[in-house]
Amino acid sequence: MLTAVSLGLLLATVDTSILYVVVPLLTDELSASVSESLWIINMYPLVMTGLLLGTGTLGDRFVHKLVFQIGISAFGIASLLEAFSPNVWVLIVARALLAVGAALMLPATLAIVRFTFEDEDERNVAIAVWSSVSIGGIAFVTGR
Repeated sequence: MLTAVSLGLLLATVDTSILYVVVPLLTDELSASVSESLWIINMYPLVMTGLLLGTGTLGDRFVHKLVFQIGISAFGIASLLEAFSPNVWVLIVARALLAVGAALMLPATLAIVRFTFEDEDERNVAIAVWSSVSIGGIAFVTGR
């Protein structure tokens, strides 16, 4: 369970910073203006952070595992849309949908860790792994 949750978390955190590396290529390929480039970069964190509180509550009302599964499915579909975007505005919408998937996944990942590992020592190790994956996902891209 920790592996599945960690992989979902890794995907969501890597996507936070990946565009800083590829935005010059995207700008050229899609002929994006400066304003459109900013929307491409900022759509993901803007939508994701705006939804985190609400999606965390969804997990509390329903099952965290179900919310995580819906989030990772939405993330995968949005990733495909993002990869095959024919123009800038489709890419921006795909980034927003990607953020919805990430916002569904992120609170659920920590909740799943919390409820899966009942032993305090195991839970501490699992939370350490969760934290390492979270930070590692962001640093992986920016550290090149």
